[in-house]
Amino acid sequence: MTDRRAFLKRAGAGVILAPWSSKTASAALASRSVAAAASTDHQGWKPAWIKQADGNSRWKLHAAQIGFLHYTDGKTPYYDGKFLQLMPFGVQQMDNHEIALLGAVSDESKKWPQNQTPVITFSHDGGESWTPLKKIDESDSCYGRPMSFTDLGKGNLMFQTETKPAVQYFSRDYGRSWPERQNLQTASNGEVFNNEGSALVDRDANGRAKRIAAIGYNYPKGKQFPKDPAVAMLRWSEDNGKTWIHEAQPGWNWVEEYEGKIYRHGTGEGSLVRAKNGWLVAAVRTDMSAKFYPFHNDNLMGIGVSVSKDDGKTWSPMQRLYHGGRMHTHLLVLPGGQIVLTHIQRQDIDGGRLVSYQRGAGAVLSYDNGLTWDLAHRYMLGDFDFSDSTPFALACGHQSSTLIEDGSILTVFGHYTSKGICLVKWRPTK
Repeated sequence: MTDRRAFLKRAGAGVILAPWSSKTASAALASRSVAAAASTDHQGWKPAWIKQADGNSRWKLHAAQIGFLHYTDGKTPYYDGKFLQLMPFGVQQMDNHEIALLGAVSDESKKWPQNQTPVITFSHDGGESWTPLKKIDESDSCYGRPMSFTDLGKGNLMFQTETKPAVQYFSRDYGRSWPERQNLQTASNGEVFNNEGSALVDRDANGRAKRIAAIGYNYPKGKQFPKDPAVAMLRWSEDNGKTWIHEAQPGWNWVEEYEGKIYRHGTGEGSLVRAKNGWLVAAVRTDMSAKFYPFHNDNLMGIGVSVSKDDGKTWSPMQRLYHGGRMHTHLLVLPGGQIVLTHIQRQDIDGGRLVSYQRGAGAVLSYDNGLTWDLAHRYMLGDFDFSDSTPFALACGHQSSTLIEDGSILTVFGHYTSKGICLVKWRPTK
């Protein structure tokens, strides 16, 4: 018992249990029925650890909090085929003190993309509890994975569906309704501007979006995954995402020599942020190495970063942080200027081979406005081991992060083995 008390204290249970010590909370507790309490006490934040590499092939533990969110009737077990999977695609701390989480319920009995139903939920208490999941459109006319969830300020939100054509949805009331929609403007080559990641939002003094920049990609006609390079593009909007201008190809390409042959690769989806000194920092999903072509599996792709010191006109050569197994980046700038890059870890690949069974989310920080990244002290968030005896088994995917009001980072990722969303509330420490 003593050991358990020590564990809870070190893991931050003091924060979790603090409301119970106040008279107000005690009165609220007394007014609740035993049945009501029993129906929710298995939910909410629980103490957990996150790992940080110490630079010497070992891990340090830091206190964090963890939770899960599922689309369930409370009766059907997760291993039943009728238990539908819930995946996250965006989370935003809004200026009305609420957090909005956008996801999709996946019903594999339907064909793509109709098998993905966008849903939204809100938290009023920093992620401790969430409102019931609500469909974006009760008529089921909204379907497809909801990508590029962006907070434009003062209740204005937008996202785009992973459909052909892609459709944009707009809300003016903090995500309660989404009456406005339009087909997403295509890329200059006529193909879909595919996107998943955090957009750059330059704001005015009142927190409203002045200008938006987004990274997208596609494959020109006649080209296809995985052997042809994906073509990454960057474009801007000055009217809250309605129209897009100044499309450019930053040239985030890379060349690989493998087994005596030269392979030319590109990059796909990405996230963008403005560093504290004004530079632009991009984190993009890199094409997979030629070694992995036979698997035809996009969870073997990696992460590259690039910096622009002239507002996107030119970019530094792409720096490959991870060569495979990690993608779906999100970028945040902390009040102190540190840049946090969170990502999903579908595979722990190093040197072209799987080196562990770790799955989950990860993070790495930059302390110099994106020029270098402290991989020696990287983080693992909500990690777990998994294998089903197939090559490069898949157990998690899609993640997003937001800086919440108490100064913590909320990272959410798809926890496929539980068919739900894993939420991790954490703070980086050097």
